[in-house]
Amino acid sequence: MPSHYSNKDVDTTDGSLSLLGKLPEEILQETLRYLDNHSLANFSQTCHWSYDKATPLLWEDVELVDCRTNNDAVPDVSDEHDDTPIIRKLLVLASNPWIASHVHTLTHRCHFPPPAIFYELPRINFQGRTLSHDIRTLHLLAKACQNLTSIHTLRIIFGHWNLTRGLLTGLLGDPKGSIIRHLWLENCSIAGISQKLLQSFDLRKLKSLRLRRLPLLANAGRFDSQEVYTRGPFPDWRTGRAFETRQDGRGGVINTSTELFRHQEALIRNLIIYKQLPDLGGLISSIQQGLSDEDRSPTNSVKQLLHSNHPDWAPTDTDPFPTFMHILEHSAASLTSLNLDWVLFRRTDQRASSESELSLQSMFKGLFKLHFPYLRAFQFRNAVIPESELPQGVYLLDTCEAAPLTLFDPDMCVSWLERHPKLQSLAWPADRFFGQTKNTTHDLQQRIDFVISRLARTLEDLRVDTVYSRSGEFKTDDSDEPSDLSRCRSRRRFISEFAAHLQRLESLKMEGGIPRDEKREIIRALHQSPLQKIVMIGVNSPIGNTWGFAGRDIGSLGINEDPNDPDDFGSLEEEDVDEIVRLGTTRPEPVGSSEVFEAEYGWPPAPPFMHTLASYHADTVTELKFCGYRGAPLLWNPTPITHYMLAPLRHFHNLRHLILSLWLHTLYEDDHRDDEILDYWLNTRSPTITALVATSTEPPTGWAVELASKYEPSAMAARIVALMGPYVSETAKAHPGGMHVRASFCIGSYGGLFDFDVIIGKSADGKDELREWKGPREELHPERRAEKLRNRRWFGPTVRRDVDGQRSMSISL
Repeated sequence: MPSHYSNKDVDTTDGSLSLLGKLPEEILQETLRYLDNHSLANFSQTCHWSYDKATPLLWEDVELVDCRTNNDAVPDVSDEHDDTPIIRKLLVLASNPWIASHVHTLTHRCHFPPPAIFYELPRINFQGRTLSHDIRTLHLLAKACQNLTSIHTLRIIFGHWNLTRGLLTGLLGDPKGSIIRHLWLENCSIAGISQKLLQSFDLRKLKSLRLRRLPLLANAGRFDSQEVYTRGPFPDWRTGRAFETRQDGRGGVINTSTELFRHQEALIRNLIIYKQLPDLGGLISSIQQGLSDEDRSPTNSVKQLLHSNHPDWAPTDTDPFPTFMHILEHSAASLTSLNLDWVLFRRTDQRASSESELSLQSMFKGLFKLHFPYLRAFQFRNAVIPESELPQGVYLLDTCEAAPLTLFDPDMCVSWLERHPKLQSLAWPADRFFGQTKNTTHDLQQRIDFVISRLARTLEDLRVDTVYSRSGEFKTDDSDEPSDLSRCRSRRRFISEFAAHLQRLESLKMEGGIPRDEKREIIRALHQSPLQKIVMIGVNSPIGNTWGFAGRDIGSLGINEDPNDPDDFGSLEEEDVDEIVRLGTTRPEPVGSSEVFEAEYGWPPAPPFMHTLASYHADTVTELKFCGYRGAPLLWNPTPITHYMLAPLRHFHNLRHLILSLWLHTLYEDDHRDDEILDYWLNTRSPTITALVATSTEPPTGWAVELASKYEPSAMAARIVALMGPYVSETAKAHPGGMHVRASFCIGSYGGLFDFDVIIGKSADGKDELREWKGPREELHPERRAEKLRNRRWFGPTVRRDVDGQRSMSISL
């Protein structure tokens, strides 16, 4: 279906449309992009010309997402993964090549929130065989893929196993050649793709590859308790279980049906789905006619697809490693960005064996033998769970240590870096750059020195992490445990022998259990670099502890009602209040790039951390992010020391974006009211909710007054401005676009993260004013999710950030 209408076809009875028709095409398209999807859909129905102009924009980014459907006849039975929304879109894409040709980005995800990283992720197996298993759906998917002739980005995030394999084979295995440039695979399985299908993959044009939170070796994770999601509550006869509790991404939980991996029976509801769908142009009928009588039976079609009758789709428990290595090997010639983010490498249950360790070593040896001539970004991150840790003895800028049965060459990583001289972005565990002591030959050390000197001139983006500590980060690491000592020495070698040499770094991210003094020394070591963006993420607030020793200054307003609980408060150490008060409001003395760095560990009496940060980088920084809730400033009634910890922010005159964790206490009459606050926030989003409308003539009292005055979204936005406005540079607030502040809150029994975005500007009379605000928005809020996907650095096409001096709330840190 070609584009059929020209400007001559504009309905001239509508004056506004007539004027739009006279605009140059580029300006018209840019103008239409300011419309939201609802307004754009309305515009598309105005006339043939507007349909022709608006429809490509409506279909530019496509999401394939299932839903949960309740059965009215049987209230206790629901289809947990109803594919109807997916099938409806596939019908359009398969039957309308003109619409399909305008799709640029396709994202497939499950409607459920992805597994929580600490507890759920290692126990979830992503090979759910009852999800999206109908053979008609897969035929539709194949036809749709043939029509996607302009797609450049494919994202599969918590995808159904059958659709994951169908999308990979349909878009990467196109006989005409794949045009996919950017591939994102997260919380899914790439196992079960036959060698025959792998050989059909065309990866020669792939530019960026992001693999996140997915198993790369067979049996990775905690194999003795792995589960898969299913379509309905049919209990596993071995356990009697039908439902499992999962975090909902909003601070609460949901119940959904799961079964133990390997013990599944396909749940058939596809006849109901297809009876309710229109047979567009006989498309479903033609698919049915191409199937045998046995295939048309839902039960038998599942058996054909999921068991041994179909060699390409047999659900064997194959190792994902061959697929992973095939993708890397065949995209190496074009790849510019490779991101391995918290991928699952190993088993950690009691049956983990040396065979598993050898598989892990083999994978890393294969990875570091590859050559990516155009590689600009290489990111390997693990700050979360043991299942994603590197093999023992692997060091990026040191000798890879020999161990029994090891497969590594001593210069494995150094040799790889020598073959990749154009790296601009690097992510790597802070304790795996170097071993705890220098143990290299003279020749290898010369090679390492040369690699470091080259990276010092090319690296613009550095991300380092260590595994999180449940109790939070201490001021300094004074543990005398041998393993802790080893890791501490390795991290400190990274600071002195690598970070201190960098000269062009613009973006720095530190995450996980890095002690506060080591974060400070990294900031000091980078005094030669023109840092523009600094990100710190941990359990404790990176800027310092505003709650007092063990949280005693706030008592039960904190994480729980027991300030003696070491898991919650053990790492909240005493701050030197006198010195922080004395120096917190003084002007930081700028430190020149000619300073000779000498590391100083420990935390003696000193100015607040923000003061040190301002001394070294206030002149260049435009973005700051401080995430960590324990000890964070309280939104309401902050402790006195908060003022002095935040005061140095006033010296960041070029700051445009500030993100920081704040603590929202929920205690009222000796009861934490998290759930009520969450319900209140979520209900305010829906105009159909009437429960919030006062029906009584009596004035509100008690908790109702507290809820409206402290937790109502507009009241919270105003409070954020009142709290943070005085600490933001007057110059930054006077910028034409104002100053963007995102306040992040952890709330709910299961720690849901909610953000408020505000723009702080200056009014005509010189006072701080709230220009605009959004929130509260959880991480899985549609807008927040779209922002994070669209603005991810080093993945996908470049996204314009600020337009005509206006501050954008859509940032990626």
